[in-house]
Amino acid sequence: MVDIYRTGDGREFENEWTAKQHQEYIDRAKQRDRENEEAKHKEKEKIVRGSSELSWKIITRLSPKAEAGDAQAQYGIAEAYHKMTRLVGTEIIKNKLHIKDAFEWYHKAAENGHVKAQRDLGSMYCWGEDVEVNYSEALKWNEKATAQGDVSSQSLLGFMYHNGMGVTPDYKKAYDLYIESARHNDIAALMGLGNLYYHGNHVSQDYKKAIEWYEKAANLDDDIAFFTLGEMYYNGVGVPVNYEKAIEYYKNAGRRRGIEAPHSGATLKLGDIYYHGKAVKKDYAEALNWYDITTWSENGTHRFQAGNILYYGGYGVKKDIHKAADRYFKAAEVYNHKGAAKMFKKIYRQTGGDPMGTQNPYNKGGCLPFGGFLGGCRNKILIGALIIFVGIPILIGVVQFGYSYVKEFLQNKPAAVDELPATVSATVTANTLNLRTEPNSNARVVKSLQRGDKLTVTGETQNGWTPVEHEGDNGYVSAEFIR
Repeated sequence: MVDIYRTGDGREFENEWTAKQHQEYIDRAKQRDRENEEAKHKEKEKIVRGSSELSWKIITRLSPKAEAGDAQAQYGIAEAYHKMTRLVGTEIIKNKLHIKDAFEWYHKAAENGHVKAQRDLGSMYCWGEDVEVNYSEALKWNEKATAQGDVSSQSLLGFMYHNGMGVTPDYKKAYDLYIESARHNDIAALMGLGNLYYHGNHVSQDYKKAIEWYEKAANLDDDIAFFTLGEMYYNGVGVPVNYEKAIEYYKNAGRRRGIEAPHSGATLKLGDIYYHGKAVKKDYAEALNWYDITTWSENGTHRFQAGNILYYGGYGVKKDIHKAADRYFKAAEVYNHKGAAKMFKKIYRQTGGDPMGTQNPYNKGGCLPFGGFLGGCRNKILIGALIIFVGIPILIGVVQFGYSYVKEFLQNKPAAVDELPATVSATVTANTLNLRTEPNSNARVVKSLQRGDKLTVTGETQNGWTPVEHEGDNGYVSAEFIR
């Protein structure tokens, strides 16, 4: 994580009190995280215990038939062992013995011709689920399941030939496999056919046909299909630019589907659209909503942008630097976002070491962060009384013994929120300048910028490259050609 508690020139905090306070803050945050994890762990244990007992009952009941060579019983035991592996492995501890047992029974069932066992082995070996990726085994079992008419195995086999996974890419074979699976409305096959037409692999490039296949997948409520269509209408790929339709597709992609997280690409795009007012009225409240439900973005842009909205306020959002600090802290902690780290440090100083205030999720019952100079979590009435009765003596003490410190603080106090610029902007000085996906000259070009284009700087310049945003598109430009 970026060291968000260093001073601007790289020195540690010189003031002993401040250094101690920020360390106590981190300790309290870690303690709350541990408590939350322990609570989740105990709750999960209950679920695991109940599910494991049921799995053992299934294994016991099916064992005689399975040992006698019954493929369906063998598959049932494999599923029971695998279910325990998933429950235990995702939250508590990976039980390698259960994984081994599960695969042993999957293989027995598959070798006895059980199509679902063949399908599952083909998928697990392809994607490395609880086993090392093995394309040779994946091809073998997907081909066997496909021969028995399994649609999803057929589609996955097409995907492997399409992308050259363990084989030389064969677009014709991929197309043929996709077409057969698409007749059964297999979403992966529908998307695969759309991709073949989009890129012109085996077939002539045809955006119209690509859209037809993507729409068929979207009609089955596939979030990736919705997002892909949104991108095509937003950028005018094969169709006239239509922001209204693009936003509709993005919102469909960004809907939560059961326990699945929303499509992060779509929610981030919607946040950017409303933040910059691209084809819609600028609306920070709507932008904040989409940024907050985004679960991932490169460099933590969604957290950083949410922090900016709350820090500066406007366009339907009330300024709240404490909530802003929460977003900045997460962007710095999880994504190593240096711009967010700087903003958190700024708020830390502005608030006298209480960046998240009463909104601090690591404090119980509205306790003062870092334990507070009054001794931590105490009754608020008591704290108020203490302030009243000891405030004057403390003030006298500060005047008598801390004059020089106070004077230095006042001379070097951080700028007030209202004095800070809303954004850091830059202007393109070259005739044309490429906006790239990564900070190097070999990275893919997002778009070409023109002299005079206004950019929003989203982070620090490193190795001659500056992260920027232009009309909703994020990337990197050579720092030499902006000012």
